[in-house]
Amino acid sequence: MEVYVGVDWSAREVVCSSAQGDEPPRRITGAKRTFADVQEFIERVGLRHPNAEEVHVIIEAGASGWAEMFHHAGAITHVVDPKQAKAFGESVCSSGAKDDGRDSATLVEMGRSPRHRPAVWSPDIELRAQLCELAAVHEMLTKNIVTAQQRLRSHLRERFPELEAVLKDLTLRWVHRLLRTVPTPRHAQEMTKAALRALMARSGVHTKTLDRIWVVLQEDTAPWLTEGLAEAQATHVNALVGQIEVLGLQLAAVDQQLDELTADLDLRKNLETVGGIGTKMANRLLRFAFDFERAPEHRDAVGIQLGACPVFRGSGKTRSGKLKGNVVMRRTANHRARATTYLLGRLASQRNPRLLPSRARIPMV
Repeated sequence: MEVYVGVDWSAREVVCSSAQGDEPPRRITGAKRTFADVQEFIERVGLRHPNAEEVHVIIEAGASGWAEMFHHAGAITHVVDPKQAKAFGESVCSSGAKDDGRDSATLVEMGRSPRHRPAVWSPDIELRAQLCELAAVHEMLTKNIVTAQQRLRSHLRERFPELEAVLKDLTLRWVHRLLRTVPTPRHAQEMTKAALRALMARSGVHTKTLDRIWVVLQEDTAPWLTEGLAEAQATHVNALVGQIEVLGLQLAAVDQQLDELTADLDLRKNLETVGGIGTKMANRLLRFAFDFERAPEHRDAVGIQLGACPVFRGSGKTRSGKLKGNVVMRRTANHRARATTYLLGRLASQRNPRLLPSRARIPMV
């Protein structure tokens, strides 16, 4: 006989209820966030329900660490969507009261309902787990680089606006070289054209851009800047530039790890044979759309994994037989998966000759 355990989690501990057969859910002392405590908890569930053959744990999504511990402790784990759990709770109880005990009891009832119980959860294979972890780091670093650039641009717009208008991309190495040498208008007044050309030699900066920079350095003056204040502002600029440089190096290292991780996969090689799909898009598809061991055979299966399949909302028909309601985008999919779907759609439309003017058609691959 099965025992169902509803688990309401927090960062440090879980609140649980359990039930067997048709008995009402009852609270049971939860566990701290260590694997030993979770193992001990599963043993206590077995002592409370000695006739139990299987222990089913129902836990809300958002805490993969808890799900992994319950799975490896021997429980059959089911991960449910929090919004679905909330809607289910409203359908079985009219009370608007909310506490951890009620939530865990609701999850027990959700697990006992075959119609609402989600599929059994299992951890990702090691390769996919590494891919997801590196992708999360990549996203974090990318966000941090954007934030660092915004801070630097805001400072330059306030202290050195003419130069800020010329510098379109603050991640370029020649920009960092320039800002470390000329961080303020006072430093610009000490710069000669020959010194500027020597500084920017073999940096990749375009000649026209260099000429514009020279004009800006000569025109943008700040007579109120004393030597001490200029050095203080230079320290500020150097710190912001240093953050961008360090984050850029870290991002490049993660890109290399992602490339090496999936370089030998036949599925990735096949994806990259399609025009417009490079390493980053291929890794996204490997993460969201395809199974490493067996790729989906049908278009609908791929669409469901990407969150691309539309959902019809409505009921009944009109007198003409038309369904009442409308079709909306699926919202329960991962937002990164939806972004990947959008990019795929853009690539498809760009390479579809029917959607392009005759002069702008791209050869099909």
